[in-house]
Amino acid sequence: MKYSDYTYNSKNIVKRFAHRKRISQSFNFLPNSNFRLLDFGCGDAIFLNKLQETNKNSYIIGYEPILEDIYDNKVKIYKTWKEVENDVLDNNLFDIVTCFEVLEHFAEHKQKELIEQICSVLKKNGTLIISVPVESGFFSLVKNLYRKRRNYNNLFTWKNIFRAAFEKPISRQGDKFLFEHLGFYLKDLENVLYNYFKPVKKRYSPFSFLGKQFNYQVFYQLEKID
Repeated sequence: MKYSDYTYNSKNIVKRFAHRKRISQSFNFLPNSNFRLLDFGCGDAIFLNKLQETNKNSYIIGYEPILEDIYDNKVKIYKTWKEVENDVLDNNLFDIVTCFEVLEHFAEHKQKELIEQICSVLKKNGTLIISVPVESGFFSLVKNLYRKRRNYNNLFTWKNIFRAAFEKPISRQGDKFLFEHLGFYLKDLENVLYNYFKPVKKRYSPFSFLGKQFNYQVFYQLEKID
């Protein structure tokens, strides 16, 4: 089964809506044409393929070190960071780096490493556009109750579910990809991000006017600090 069958084309109407909404929202943060863009953790590259269709004059590539297979791919996808660095040496730094639904899967110290990687290939005053899930408040309670019901793993105790709703610390350890979002909070990520970037725009999704408590996703547009 393709990765997109779990996300963009999921049989679960809520999942399908969330992933399609993320892609449509992401276009609102991008210029119309003539940019160099790297999608960091591009997944199955649906976003990149759709972007390439409407931006023929832009240089658009992806970096995906985890997924083994990328399907129906119209853009170049690098599997190693060395390939990304070589691209920069050959073609110049990137104007924009996008990073959608990636950073929540890593502990704070690893987020710092990944953000430093991004900075190393982004031009002066370049733009970083990211999205991450909101894992506190009302929607987190709903999501985690669903996860508990599906018996994801023993992290989803009643105690942890309610701690997450109120942004109470939940240990997130390790240097590798963390499958679960539990214990990921926006304030912790912002503490890392704002050491390297200044905020330009922050938008909750899908109902931005309702704020953090009643949305399940947030987008950040940031400018690199030099």
